[in-house]
Amino acid sequence: MRYNGWLVASVLVGCTPEDTDSNDTSDTDVADTDVADTDVADTDLVDTDSPDTDVTETVAANQNYVLVSAVIAEEGFDFDDDGDVDNSLSWAENMANPIFSTALASASTVLVVQVWGAEDLADETVEMSLFTASDADSASDNASGSEAFTTALDLESDGQAPGSIDVSLDAYGAYGAEFLQDTIQIGEYTFEPTSPILIAGQVTADAHDIKIGFVVSADTLEPILTAAGLSEQQINGVLMLADVDMDDNGDDEGISIVIQGGLATCDVGE
Repeated sequence: MRYNGWLVASVLVGCTPEDTDSNDTSDTDVADTDVADTDVADTDLVDTDSPDTDVTETVAANQNYVLVSAVIAEEGFDFDDDGDVDNSLSWAENMANPIFSTALASASTVLVVQVWGAEDLADETVEMSLFTASDADSASDNASGSEAFTTALDLESDGQAPGSIDVSLDAYGAYGAEFLQDTIQIGEYTFEPTSPILIAGQVTADAHDIKIGFVVSADTLEPILTAAGLSEQQINGVLMLADVDMDDNGDDEGISIVIQGGLATCDVGE
C-alpha cells in the first residue's frame, strides 16, 4: 500500500478530553481518530487534566519547529485497527535510541513541523505541515530556538508551506493528525512509510513535544539498520518484530516505528 505525493494530507483526528481513563492503553485506534486523545496513557505527551496548565497562554500565530531529539516512545498507535497498540521498536529501544540521537546530531537535513494561524490554545483550528529543510551549518545549534533552515518547497509570501491540513487544538494545545506522504526524514535516514504518518503533540508558548509514528517494510528498513552499523544478528532480530498486517492477509509484515520527540522553534526560508 503506497501513498503518492509529497504532502498529500488527510484531515486530522479530534481530541477527546472526556476520556480520563489513564489505564486505557488500547485507545489509539486510527480508524476511530483517537490519535489526538488527550488521555496520558494514550499519547504519553500531556496530561490535559493538569490544573497547572494555563489555558489563556498565547503562542506565536505562525511558527516553525525543528525536530531536535527523538527516542522510541513508550506508547504507540494502532496502525492496522486490530485493537492492539503497535510500536515494534519498543522491544529494541536500546539499539534504536542511539541510531536516532546520532542521526539528529549529525544530519544536514531536518524535519520541520509548521503550525500556522494559532492565536491561543483555546479550541481553535490551525494549519499544519510536515516537511524537510536543509541545515547549512552544524546541527549542534538546532535547539537554540532561532536556527534558520532552507527548504526546496515553494513557500507562500508569509512563509507558509504548501499542502497544509486543518488541525484542531484543544484548550491545552493538544492535537492529533495524519499525513500521507512517500517519505519522512529523521536525521540522515529517509524512511518510506507504508502507512499514514500519525502525529500527536502539544503546543505551548515555550515548548512543543510530539509523537510521530509510521509503518515501514522490512525491505526498506534493513538498509537503514545496516547503515547505522547494526550487526546482521541485530538486524534480523529487529526485522522479526513486525507487528502490523499491511495487506490484510493475516500475517504481520510491517514494522511500526513510533518516536517521542522534542521540537525547537526555528526559521525556515527558501
